[in-house]
Amino acid sequence: MNLGKRNFLTFQHFSHHLLLWFRTERKGQMGKRARGLFPFCYLAPLPSSHLAIHVINKVFPHYQKTFSFSLIWRYFLLVVTLLGFLNLQWNLAYAKTEQDKIYQLLHKMESAYANRDIKEYMSVFHDKFEYQSDVGTPEDESDDISGITKELEQESALHVFEQFYTLEIDLLSGLKVEVTGDKAIAKSEYTIVGETFDPENWTLYMRGTNTFSLVKQSEQWKIIRWQDNASSTKEGEMARGQEGKGAKGRITKDTKIVNEHRKFNDLIDALGGELKVWAPAMLILEEQIDSGAVADNLFTLVKQGKNPKIRARAARLLARSKLNEAKILDLARLGENSRTDVALRIAILYALSAQSAQPAAEMVKKSATDGHPEVRAVATLQLSKLKSADVKKYLMDALNDSAANVRRAAAEAILIYNFLPYDNLSDPLMQLIQNPNEELPTRKVALRAFVKHTGSTARSMIIKILTDNSFPDDLRAEAAHILEETSPPTPLLRGEGPGVRSKVIEDHLLTIFQNPNDAEILRAAAISALSRYATAKSTIPLIKALSSSSKRFKARACSTLGLIQEKSAIEPILKLALDKKEHIHVRRSAVEALWVLEANDTMPSLVQLLKDKSEPGNFRGTIATALGKWQDERALNALLNVINSESEPWWLRRAAVRSLENAREPRITTVLNKLLNNNDERLRQAAMDKLKMANSEL
Repeated sequence: MNLGKRNFLTFQHFSHHLLLWFRTERKGQMGKRARGLFPFCYLAPLPSSHLAIHVINKVFPHYQKTFSFSLIWRYFLLVVTLLGFLNLQWNLAYAKTEQDKIYQLLHKMESAYANRDIKEYMSVFHDKFEYQSDVGTPEDESDDISGITKELEQESALHVFEQFYTLEIDLLSGLKVEVTGDKAIAKSEYTIVGETFDPENWTLYMRGTNTFSLVKQSEQWKIIRWQDNASSTKEGEMARGQEGKGAKGRITKDTKIVNEHRKFNDLIDALGGELKVWAPAMLILEEQIDSGAVADNLFTLVKQGKNPKIRARAARLLARSKLNEAKILDLARLGENSRTDVALRIAILYALSAQSAQPAAEMVKKSATDGHPEVRAVATLQLSKLKSADVKKYLMDALNDSAANVRRAAAEAILIYNFLPYDNLSDPLMQLIQNPNEELPTRKVALRAFVKHTGSTARSMIIKILTDNSFPDDLRAEAAHILEETSPPTPLLRGEGPGVRSKVIEDHLLTIFQNPNDAEILRAAAISALSRYATAKSTIPLIKALSSSSKRFKARACSTLGLIQEKSAIEPILKLALDKKEHIHVRRSAVEALWVLEANDTMPSLVQLLKDKSEPGNFRGTIATALGKWQDERALNALLNVINSESEPWWLRRAAVRSLENAREPRITTVLNKLLNNNDERLRQAAMDKLKMANSEL
């Protein structure tokens, strides 16, 4: 161990004073005292005896001739002990310094996410970063999310930023950090509350625990792995998306809050607490809102309460209750008052927009012209709930508003609203789409709103955006996705011969896909869109994509080749499915494509993959689901074998049950009835659900 010159001199000075104390003791006691100290110290690697003797000779030159070997050994142990002590102190100081750095890094991550600063957020991740989640079902491996790379995490975060109007997050509650050399583990609890642009389903509440694995890279700490253990619902599951942390979910009561705040007043007090306390309290009160007494107490609290946070959250809860006209008028007067706290005014807007009475609608329209941009934005979004002809005027004004969030809200409202003639709105929407200074999420929403309400006449606009590289890559990718979604619901058959316009679109998509200068996200979107427009000339480029270095290209090409029923792709797709070194997303896409292609010859290989317990649980779950859709006796036999096998994990057996297509078949019915007596409640429930579904179809 190299303590450095300064530390070594300090050691010499300290050793000298300690040995002066030893001189007052009998020679025979010196070794005893040294041995007494020794067990309480941490040992560094032992220095050579030559070094020990050299140190002793330097410090005590007048004792050289009188020291016996035994005495030298005792001093040697003392030196090692002191070195170990100093090493321990140095390690503790180092660990504390590195812990502080990690705290700063994680708080930087939390702040960047809350402020939607994607560049700052992504800077905390290692290039080999991976995100994993058990999606709230820690014992069920079949639905785990895995293989989320740094690139996919960025897309996921951007998706969350676009979809949520507000985000309140606490990612680092109870943060604990352990440092071991150049590696570290950090654990924390998280709570996330958000509001989407969908006025009908605007709340999100998620909680769980994080485990971050960090490594030191060029003297900087980076997150290399993120394990998200989400808290589950009382049913044991939580709805999550398939490609990342940004997916949405709802959970039920927080046990701690239920236990500590059983009474109404306690729950109200909790509304003024920190995020992890007030969010579950809101859910509990939401379940009780049908009680007239609870709604009345919340209304009184909104009008007369003193804590602005509690008043605002109580007003949000009133959106779940039907209010009489007198209460609506009282809330409207409070919401229209410019001296009322802005958060409370916004909460009142949510509450009133959920009411059907005319005074509530008038208050929403009036607020759409309010002086505060946040109030205008929320009111504009709520206009999508109103079914009156004059709404269009407010939306037209909002599309030209000076505040960016109001323009975004107007585009969202137009996209949602289905009751209004949209002539005269296409021009301001077009201006938003083409304005390079407009925020990208607003341009994407405006494009979708334009397409929805102009129909097939929007096709030329979509192609223009797709092919014009002056538009942002993300907007061009959005145009490709719209082409994929708005084309005929069934893929073109090879013998049909698409129209001229479809051929033009195919040419554009192929050009983009094969252009290495275009962004990967755009090229991948082009591959997906080809599933609607591809002819024989797209086959070779798509099959070549299966051997691309891009995981995204390979996964998208598998899906597209399956949808266009390209049988020549079966062999290379099967190769991807069998390759254990391949990315999990690619392998799952390959399995699904083989089912779509009805590649019956690949059945034995897939059955072997299903049996292989070394395969990831979510991959085996994908195979079970695919085999269930396959109308093949071998697939059914494989699934029934899994269901009947006590050695298979319960989650795979349940996935096999859920994948069964024809529960009325005698063999399947027999197996399901047998499961009704299984000791595992989860399997019993799955069998019961499948039998009920079969009976309802009779």
